Amino acid sequence: MKNPVEFGERFYKKNMSEIEFYTSQSDFTDPKDLQFLYDGLSFSISDLCMIVQGLLIHTGHLKKYSIEDQKKRDQNIRDIHGILSKTDMIHFSSLFVPRLPRERIPCICRDFSLLLCSFLRYLGIPSRARCGFATYFVPNFYEDHWICEYWDFEKETWIRVDAQLDSVQMGELHIDFDPQNVPENKFVSAGEVWQKGKIGKISSSDIGFSLLDEKGIWYAKENMIRDFMALNKCEIMYCDKNRILIEPEETHIDLLQDMAIWTSDTKKYFSDIQNCFKEKQDLFSIQ
Repeated sequence: MKNPVEFGERFYKKNMSEIEFYTSQSDFTDPKDLQFLYDGLSFSISDLCMIVQGLLIHTGHLKKYSIEDQKKRDQNIRDIHGILSKTDMIHFSSLFVPRLPRERIPCICRDFSLLLCSFLRYLGIPSRARCGFATYFVPNFYEDHWICEYWDFEKETWIRVDAQLDSVQMGELHIDFDPQNVPENKFVSAGEVWQKGKIGKISSSDIGFSLLDEKGIWYAKENMIRDFMALNKCEIMYCDKNRILIEPEETHIDLLQDMAIWTSDTKKYFSDIQNCFKEKQDLFSIQ
């Protein structure tokens, strides 16, 4: 697999602003030769989320849609081009035609966020995938999750969107907020969770992925690294590994502490996020 820095090399330009950087596709969100499928998309977050939800289904929530047999995610689908290719093979209708739940592509939260991000970047809207923790799936628990952020030019701020939360999940989970404008306390950056976990403000037993009963502060560390890479438009999969993910935390503790600060305030530390990623490519290269 290519070095992740090489993935995004052509996107780095001298003095490029944070907003400019997230306007163009990454190699993971680029529809490539299937971009024609996007013809007709328009900037309506509500409509775009409905399109995403009509194409994808989360493997961990199948029973909510009366699907009893387990559908496994195709681990070979790394990027949006792969998802679009799979969608076209299963159902030849336009992307705008919602599939029945059984006809949707089995996936995880990352894929919902990547597809919305791909749509928005196609429309010229700065957007990025974020890997962190949601507090609305399980009470008093920081659940591993991905969301999408887009830049609101009028409000001059990043708006968080959970494209996975459709009407079915909102009802089952008793969601009491707008998933197209997720409050800050509902989705917490992995860096913040890791920092608070290190000093005992969050118990390690309250961090993880409940669907697999996996818990531990190590989850916060790994999500923080994935978030850092996603902020460099390298939105890796959970199965991807590199040195900083594999090696003992103590080996890179100073860098991890910096990453926790940087990813919690991307506007202030945008250049640090990019420079570190480019300069320490030996740590971030996928093995």
